Amino acid sequence: MAGTLLHSNFSFVTHTLPGAMYLGLAFGFALPRRELVREFPGMAARLAPCLLFVPGAILLGLLGGRASQAYRTLWPVLFGKDSTERAVPAIALEHLQSAMERWPGSELAGRSGHLSRVAASAENLPPDEQQAFLTQAVNSYAKAILLNPYDPEWPLNRATALGMLGRHDEAERDFEKAIELQGGMERNFRARYHFASYLYHRWYDAWVKERRAGEALGQFLRVRELLRESTKQHGLDRLGKEGRDFVKTVEQSISFLEGAQVRPEPVR
Repeated sequence: MAGTLLHSNFSFVTHTLPGAMYLGLAFGFALPRRELVREFPGMAARLAPCLLFVPGAILLGLLGGRASQAYRTLWPVLFGKDSTERAVPAIALEHLQSAMERWPGSELAGRSGHLSRVAASAENLPPDEQQAFLTQAVNSYAKAILLNPYDPEWPLNRATALGMLGRHDEAERDFEKAIELQGGMERNFRARYHFASYLYHRWYDAWVKERRAGEALGQFLRVRELLRESTKQHGLDRLGKEGRDFVKTVEQSISFLEGAQVRPEPVR
């Protein structure tokens, strides 16, 4: 009963009605019948403990009210017929920020980060606006990490946004943190796979555009190890052909550079 009442506030209005019914039943069983009060006058003094429920009920009511306001703000973003999340990400971000002011939570902060990345990927977006959206995504994921520091999803997503901003050292630290937090759940979060993909594409560009072959080969060998560790934990199972093709591409790049007598530089 207590769990349902508490959960009704964290999942907005989903369980408010059954929670209110439980609360009514609790009061009904706690209060004595009138004839018993007349027969046992001292029974009225026993009603005092029941008053302890009142502050809790008021608190739950206030929390439920704030949650309902947040839910109302989020409705056009997530559940409306024409979801603004897909149609106009910038407007959806404003709704999410408003909802977070009423009901802060890691899920809302993380969703705000996702929407910021979607907005940054819009076609013909000026570079300064793209940078602004990506920075907003990083800040939103930082809030999610602060609110829930044990979920690997948030540092993993922040690492991706940081990489897109060119903040590579910070991105690598977040990928490593995500790997640490996920533990043996590579199959679910695939932090090693995403880290490997990030490293490969970053250093492939450095190889092709800047002729940094030795550094690239050192990083490609690192990517190989990450993919092997991910495979051991079944991280590539759900990717199917996409995962197999990526592994094949990495091996081809390594073979080409080794065949060209390139010496791998140590990974810093």
